[in-house]
Order: sequence, then C-alpha cells, then structure tokens
Amino acid sequence: VSVPSVEPLQINILDYILGLADLTGELMRLAIGRISEGELNLAENICSFVRVIYRNFTFIAPEMDDNSNTKQKLEIML
Repeated sequence: VSVPSVEPLQINILDYILGLADLTGELMRLAIGRISEGELNLAENICSFVRVIYRNFTFIAPEMDDNSNTKQKLEIML
C-alpha cells in the first residue's frame, strides 16, 4: 500500500537473502505439519518450492561476500 507520508521500507540485499533462507525453514516446518495431517501433496509442493529456492540460492551465494551467516543458512537449508 502506498502511503505518501511513509517512506518505503529499504532492506539491504544480504538481509533480504538471509530472510529468504529463514523462510525456507518455516516452509519446511509447515511441510512437516502437513505430513502429520496427511496432506502429502501439499507437503511435496512445499518441498519442491524450497528446493527451487535452494538451487537459486547456491547460484548467488558464491557471488556474495564471505559471510558466515550465508554459509550457515545454506547448510541449514540443505
């Protein structure tokens, strides 16, 4: 929503990417919950989406600064 009196939120690229990595953890938690509820198709779709994020993350991670947070998030995502 565009409100003229409020400045747009500015996020640096590293924080954005680390946030995406955190999102994958929450998505996997959701997938596990769906499995326990018997919703296997939804869980599979979530896992496929997380795999796509991981693949794309591995393309950009080497181009980033040698940041231990980035490497750790990538390992956790795997």
